[in-house]
Amino acid sequence: MYLLLAARLRNTRVNWWTACEDLGLDYNQVDPEQIPLEQCAHCDIWGNNLIADLDFNPICHYCRDLAGM
Repeated sequence: MYLLLAARLRNTRVNWWTACEDLGLDYNQVDPEQIPLEQCAHCDIWGNNLIADLDFNPICHYCRDLAGM
């Protein structure tokens, strides 16, 4: 279930509960901490391999480049 949800979320800005509805999953039974992706704190895109910004928030490489880090 979580891999299917991750596939739907990857490289999008869709909320996880909207993705659950799109896939026909009951979002009340989904633990968002178990989704194997993170959401960029700056642009809200879902991805893996996010890095920490200076405030230790996960950000994507695009936002890192925009911030000049």
